[in-house]
Amino acid sequence: MDAHWTERSIEDYHFRIAADFISQLEEKMADGGISQLELATLTGLSRGRVSQVINNPGNITVKIIVKFARALGLKVSLLAYDDGDPGNTRGPINSDIFRICWENSGKPLDFWSVQEALGKKQTASSDHGGYASIPTPYLQGEITAMASSDSGDTRFYNANT
Repeated sequence: MDAHWTERSIEDYHFRIAADFISQLEEKMADGGISQLELATLTGLSRGRVSQVINNPGNITVKIIVKFARALGLKVSLLAYDDGDPGNTRGPINSDIFRICWENSGKPLDFWSVQEALGKKQTASSDHGGYASIPTPYLQGEITAMASSDSGDTRFYNANT
């Protein structure tokens, strides 16, 4: 099977991902009745720059993506995934697939929320150094979270490795 058109170049792949984001942006703008001029005001960018990015998503940067998203009350997450298509014959998965799955899972914010959404709520407290094990269907075995009381950071690793 031939490769997807996004396999021709990094620029084509970038354009596809950026166009996917612009589609989401335009949908949010339409739902909120927000014009390009209003988006320019909200972001501090010129109307010309906003128009340029919307009409040619290949010009967009991560910084501009975040600026647009935050101006509209959205958040952004960059996601790398393995869909079993290393030759890129099918192209990138549309972000709506990930959004719909996230929404259908109850919009979980962390692994504990995923477990709760799946009806497998686990206790996430420990008296022994802040460790908690979380069985998960997404990995073989379980994830162990190590929370640091000093920094407030939580780090995850696969308990099987």
